Amino acid sequence: MKTTLIATALLSLTIAVPAFAADGAQAADTQSQAVVLFEQGSSFLLDKKHEEAKKAFREASALDPNYVEAYDGLGKILVLQQKYDEAVKEFSRALELSPGDVTAYFNRGVALYHLGKLDDAVRDFTEVIRVYPKNQAAYNIRGIARFEQGKLDEAIEDYTKAIQLNPGYAKAYNNRAITYLKQGKNAEAARDFAGAGQPMPGPAEKRPSQCAF
Repeated sequence: MKTTLIATALLSLTIAVPAFAADGAQAADTQSQAVVLFEQGSSFLLDKKHEEAKKAFREASALDPNYVEAYDGLGKILVLQQKYDEAVKEFSRALELSPGDVTAYFNRGVALYHLGKLDDAVRDFTEVIRVYPKNQAAYNIRGIARFEQGKLDEAIEDYTKAIQLNPGYAKAYNNRAITYLKQGKNAEAARDFAGAGQPMPGPAEKRPSQCAF
């Protein structure tokens, strides 16, 4: 597995304002500061200023330890920096606070995939699909994890579902084609490479062996 793959499929963050506790103006002011820092971090993230974003998200979570979105943001930055162990910890913290946080499940699954913890990654993507059964990206990435596990038939099922949800999903076509090649099903692979807008590799050409996010 290539650990240099950058997870472009990370779910986006949403700016969320935590509910203010009813213990006076000081708590409200602290949480307001946390929101400002989170918004700054989100802006830095959009501008690809990762160190500045990481600092803002850390400060937001320090001010408000229950700010789930701040942990999600920090985890996303850590994935982009390929610090996958640290990212898993941040997403897990978000899930401790908000067990239904689908963004954290998806993004933790991406980090776990890069760590080679494929069973755990599949579990996280499966949870995303359970909550959002029309999440095409979750099917595609779960298919990649299953491909790495050698579960080729299950990988094809996932890519097929992703394509059913989005008939123009070129990456899912490409990944299914690679899986068919590995199974020796060249006719099916050629059809899917065409669906991905790519030519079928010739016998003398190096054939792709790595699925794409």
